[in-house]
Amino acid sequence: MKNVTRTMPLSRTRSFAPRQAVRLAGVSLCCLASGSALAQSTASTTQLSDMTVTSASASGYAVDPMNAPASISVVTKEELAGKSYRDISQALQDVPGLYLDEGPSGKGGTGEISIRGMDAKYTLILVDGIPQGSGQAYYNGYGSGAEFGWLPPISAIERIEVIRGPMSTLYGSDALGGVINVIAKPVSNEWSGNVNLDTMIQQDSASGNRHKAQFRLSGPLIEDTLSATLTGSTLTRDEDQRRGGYSGFDRRDVTAELDWAPDASNRVSFEAGHATQDTEASADMTGSDRNLQTRRRHQTLRHHLEWNGRVTTRSYVQREELKQDDASYQSTYKRMTANTSTVMTFGEHLLTVGPNTASRKPRTQIAAWANPICSAGTWRCLPRTNGS
Repeated sequence: MKNVTRTMPLSRTRSFAPRQAVRLAGVSLCCLASGSALAQSTASTTQLSDMTVTSASASGYAVDPMNAPASISVVTKEELAGKSYRDISQALQDVPGLYLDEGPSGKGGTGEISIRGMDAKYTLILVDGIPQGSGQAYYNGYGSGAEFGWLPPISAIERIEVIRGPMSTLYGSDALGGVINVIAKPVSNEWSGNVNLDTMIQQDSASGNRHKAQFRLSGPLIEDTLSATLTGSTLTRDEDQRRGGYSGFDRRDVTAELDWAPDASNRVSFEAGHATQDTEASADMTGSDRNLQTRRRHQTLRHHLEWNGRVTTRSYVQREELKQDDASYQSTYKRMTANTSTVMTFGEHLLTVGPNTASRKPRTQIAAWANPICSAGTWRCLPRTNGS
């Protein structure tokens, strides 16, 4: 009999109710009944590869999802490959506990995600652990959900970690609902690139068609020292030709990153990007004449330091500026964030200490500052047994 050991995908993890246990018992009896006919088969075992996540532990360290103090789903690059998604929000619509709201049809919204019934503004979006975008930048719902369009293209993603439930201890009040952490693919030792082209033609001729193009180019500039990554995408959706339909938009973005590793202990990276989205709506179709222009720029400087194998410090400074203009109203949102955290290892115990400073300044000239100092840790009370 061929024995295959399977691990249930994290995006489908669920507890077994008594009724399910009865069904499993019935399946086991059937296997026993047919086992005699396959007694001569060579036994083999297929063990799926292990997986770790970095978003759920208080330290930000990689942990086994089964031991993480949160409810987690992971969408791998294999699950993303070969499918057509408008953006990352659509790629997550089948994850348990997540609800995708496509947004007001006439306001250029491109989909927001709420977790476990919480408002979408309490879903924090990260890229490699760094916050990206904010729903507070959009007034009256115009352009809400566009932050998912500023994320890396699907081809540049290694995996997506989804944490359901409050993570405010580690990420602040923006993470009351949960966290979506996009992990980008690492730079390879050789130059590589890809281009993806996608077109969706609606069956209903009154619905707008969609055209998308994405690219990624990465490789070393100086072997084992300096590398570069360039990503970009365009997404165009035609306006629906019926009352109450979705407005059309044209979105473009490009991001460049330099990664410098002067030695084995230090790694410094700088990222800068620019994105635009033009949303057009007509009164005859989507309810009002509107030409909304959205512009976003961001810069991020990161530093990773390994002290002695037992102490690690991660720091970053991020600046984001977003502007919206529809001829009748202008909206501006600026955010500056500085964060550093030091993780110390004591045997099997972890302690994380570090400050976080953030300033947010909307067009009203009312600035908001937050300067928390966070200390969190993971303390093992019982010894490990059977590798758990």
